[in-house]
Amino acid sequence: MMLTCPVWTMRATKRAHRAHGFTLIELMVVLILVAIVGAMVVGSIGGRDRERTHQQYLGQIQAFVDEAYIQARLKSQDHALQWYRDQVVLLALVASVNDQGDAVVLAEVEDTLTMPATLELILQLNDSSILLPSAQAGPAPNAQSAHVFILPDGTSEDPWAIDVTWEVDGERFRRLVSDGLNRPQWRYANE
Repeated sequence: MMLTCPVWTMRATKRAHRAHGFTLIELMVVLILVAIVGAMVVGSIGGRDRERTHQQYLGQIQAFVDEAYIQARLKSQDHALQWYRDQVVLLALVASVNDQGDAVVLAEVEDTLTMPATLELILQLNDSSILLPSAQAGPAPNAQSAHVFILPDGTSEDPWAIDVTWEVDGERFRRLVSDGLNRPQWRYANE
């Protein structure tokens, strides 16, 4: 005796039966999801690295300015910080006499700190903002106004501030502020 199945049940069984494994569409969906998650993780890590790099530059600026104040006190000599858009130069100011017998002040470069192009610096001296030139472009017509003078007693001649902005997930901002009597301190925009 032979058992037979009706034809319609055999077709239904074949249609309902699925091959083992994944279809191409399922594999594509999984790969797309993995790519999206990977891009989010890499973007997040990259943003934090840039932020860390800019914080490192802020620390270098602070150390450079502190060194200028220390040099002025140690050498009992006037110094100046010449601010450019892309670097800061520490100058020792030396009183001298030129060939005509006139008293002049010579500026000797002691040190230079180069900034990355991603930082934007704006000098504020006596409540007025000064557009800083690029160091490669040479001195600007108002280069004298971009100096911050530091006296031998470790104070600055006038209150001043440097606004530093950079772009990482939106604009970030810090301000290096000196009241003229104390060493400069970093502050946030709302301080």
